[in-house]
Amino acid sequence: MEQLSVLTNRKKKGAARLTKASKIIKTIIAAIQEKKGKNIISLDLRKINEAVADFFIVCEASSQPQIRAIADNVDDRVRDKCGEKPFHHEGYNNLQVGVD
Repeated sequence: MEQLSVLTNRKKKGAARLTKASKIIKTIIAAIQEKKGKNIISLDLRKINEAVADFFIVCEASSQPQIRAIADNVDDRVRDKCGEKPFHHEGYNNLQVGVD
């Protein structure tokens, strides 16, 4: 159990918490909008101590090439404007397009 307590207390000692007004959040949303991502949703996870991130940002796209373009643009913009590397990539393997 001691290992779990170390993980859950990590956020309190680590970097400053993000807000919806944080530069990286604004950069991600702008990068999605540049590639015409739709239905952008920002999920606030700050009240969940065990969450691996403060926010998850999710959007919809109409094709696999658009999904890749959005993901690549977010990666590029965050690196250029915020100097951050992604912690984890999701969706590259399956490039799933939602069905209406």
